[in-house]
Amino acid sequence: MNPYDDHYIVEMEVVAKVSVGFSVPSGTSPQAVEERAGNLVDEMTTNELIENIHDVVGVEVRGVEQE
Repeated sequence: MNPYDDHYIVEMEVVAKVSVGFSVPSGTSPQAVEERAGNLVDEMTTNELIENIHDVVGVEVRGVEQE
């Protein structure tokens, strides 16, 4: 970057689709599967989420500020 230029940072919100596979014992109730999926998502780190993005659904600019 040119040191004589003005520099800005754009803050944005990204909505993405992430797919992560998991298994449960045969015969597990749909409610238990939903609960397991929720726990899996809660335990994921930001990097794990980023690694599993397969589609960006939308991006919205939240703000722009000068550095």
